Amino acid sequence: MGNTTPGPESGLRSGQGAAAASESAGEAHSPCEVCTPCASPPQAAPPASPEPSVPPIPAVAAKWPAGPREKACKNRPFVERPGWGVADLIPELRPGANGRATAAAEARTKFGATMFSFGVTYDKNHDLAVESERIWARAMPGFVWFSTQPDERLRGRLIVLDHCVPPVYDQMTNRMIDVWAHVWTHWHGYSWYMRLWDDNWVDIERMLPAAMKMHLINDERGFKELAHHGRLGDSPYYPGHLFVGGGASSFLSGASVAAWMGSPQTLSGMADCVRFLGDTLGTGNFAEDVHLTECQLRAGVRLYRVVGLSSQGYGVRNVGAWQTLTAHEVRCRHPFHEVPAEPQGPIITMHYMKKEHLLELEKVLQEPCPPDQ
Repeated sequence: MGNTTPGPESGLRSGQGAAAASESAGEAHSPCEVCTPCASPPQAAPPASPEPSVPPIPAVAAKWPAGPREKACKNRPFVERPGWGVADLIPELRPGANGRATAAAEARTKFGATMFSFGVTYDKNHDLAVESERIWARAMPGFVWFSTQPDERLRGRLIVLDHCVPPVYDQMTNRMIDVWAHVWTHWHGYSWYMRLWDDNWVDIERMLPAAMKMHLINDERGFKELAHHGRLGDSPYYPGHLFVGGGASSFLSGASVAAWMGSPQTLSGMADCVRFLGDTLGTGNFAEDVHLTECQLRAGVRLYRVVGLSSQGYGVRNVGAWQTLTAHEVRCRHPFHEVPAEPQGPIITMHYMKKEHLLELEKVLQEPCPPDQ
């Protein structure tokens, strides 16, 4: 699954930290008197684990501003499927009052940033999502799947949203508006956000260096992390503007999401985005990366190019200027030039991965590189 618009465009890993252990000091007891047997002090009952704070979806998201989308939705909101919502996730993925999950709050990169990552799939691709979960997604920090149908194989790590539009490629922008609204409502306390697809592959070992570089560059430039890093291309719908390609994924800072979407309590920025997109949301809108980047630019987000994000996948055959990515290049982390005129680097993420490609690549990556590589 994915929706990168073809064209030259120009991923993030954090280390897992251990959860802090809490200690409670016992009260001092008076010594027993002589010849009086000591009774065992009463044992305090362990505190009950608090239920996660699950804020409601803001009202504005239940009925986006009037326009083509509202007509297409027939005034129906998007909702969590009963039994497959935030409260049904495994405890370490549930968000707390600070907008971070219990365990994922401690999943930090070495420079102190936190990251929330999530994947988008649909029922016909669940077999692929299950393999992606096993091979790379489970190692991502705070990773949650979003789908349109439940799947017991992903229980505890899957949220099912019922959208007001059909789960088809042509309605991807409408669907991603809902997914991002859900993410920002619940998980709004992170430094970085990374959205992936079921047909991605991520080189986990290269995520941390990419994260460090982006984080440090933002600090040096003084933009307060109002930045979106990814593969850049010329916008096909907004002349003179760039967009961040969505197929290979990208890294969006928390400050950028806040500027783009508004507060998690109101989602006023996303409502403005829906108004701006207007008629687009009432017709075919598969290019979610193009349309949502435009909303981010309107909110003041700056775009930066990252090399090593491939919109092609292992096993994809050469088409025109697009070069074929070989297992040798992935395994030995050669600089890869997807389009000859565009800079590239060792692969961080790939797109258009089929199940057989994931399985084959998993095996290939365990083989050693030649000594001269």
